[in-house]
Order: sequence, then structure tokens, then C-alpha cells
Amino acid sequence: MRNMNENQASHTQERQLRESEAVSEEPRPRPQASQPAQKTAAHAAHAHSRPDPQETRTPRETRTPREDQAADGLPDCPVEVALGFISSRWRILIIRDLLKGACRFSELQRSVRGISQKMLTSNLRAMADCGLVTRTAYAEVPPRVEYALTELGMSLSPVFAALESWGEEYKERVASQACGATEGK
Repeated sequence: MRNMNENQASHTQERQLRESEAVSEEPRPRPQASQPAQKTAAHAAHAHSRPDPQETRTPRETRTPREDQAADGLPDCPVEVALGFISSRWRILIIRDLLKGACRFSELQRSVRGISQKMLTSNLRAMADCGLVTRTAYAEVPPRVEYALTELGMSLSPVFAALESWGEEYKERVASQACGATEGK
């Protein structure tokens, strides 16, 4: 016990010494914002080098993120709007399960493998806030809460059907390539 107290005291003294040294030092001048590195001739001639975005932009092309949004706060790009609703893999998997019908929290947690309770809760709340999901709490003992897609959420059904179709085609392609690779041996 005594050895542990001596060790703690030693660490405290070292920390105090470092703090006092840091205070007594003169403030160091901050480095100036560095200029972009000059490109060497070899680098400029490299076939895959991209032009520096700052060099290729005219003042008119310089836009802030706010300028890319309409007055209603949504991005100009419709794909970006759609991705804003299903912005994470968790939301996509939650919507996938809710397209089959209303689910309880525990059902969603079992179905969406790897998601933590905290992450599921935050995604369901965010989806409810943007109007994709409804939360219905039943006054029962024990309490029961179900989540379901709203009309807006259900309108994503064709998008998910297309994703499912593409996924099936891709799986078949990979399986046929793997089968062809084993036949050649």
C-alpha cells in the first residue's frame, strides 16, 4: 500500500513539474498556414496526378455547402435528398425489416445483426423525426412498442426491390465465377 502511495506521489510531482515547465516557456510562434507544395516536373507529368482543385476553380465555381441547398434546406441533388433519409447501413436494414410489417424493438435488434441497442434507438428516433417511421406505444403490462413505416417510408419499397434484385444478380454472378474457377482446376 505504501509503495502505491509513493508511486502516485511521484507521478503527481512529475506532472506538476511538467506543467510548471510548460508555463515558464516562452510562447512559441504558431506556424504560418503553409502554401500548397510546389509540384515538381515529375509530379506534374505523372499521368494519374489530378489538378489541384484550388488551381482549377474560378471564383464563380467556389461554393459553400449552404449554396448547394435550396431555400427549404434540402440539397439540390435529388439523389442526395434520398440518401439523407437512408444515410446509414443501419437505416437501410431497419427499413428492409419494416417493409415486411410492424416490428417490436427486440425483433429489430435480433434481425439487424451487429447493431447495438443505443444505435438502434438513435436510428429509430431519427427516422421518426424525418417522417419515415411511426412509434406506437401500447398501454399494456408489460408495455409494448411497435415501429412501422409511414406512407413516406413505404414509398421506398421500389428502391429496396431494385436493391434486392441487383444483390441477387450479383450473388449469382459471383457464384458462377466461383464455380467456373473450380472447374478449371
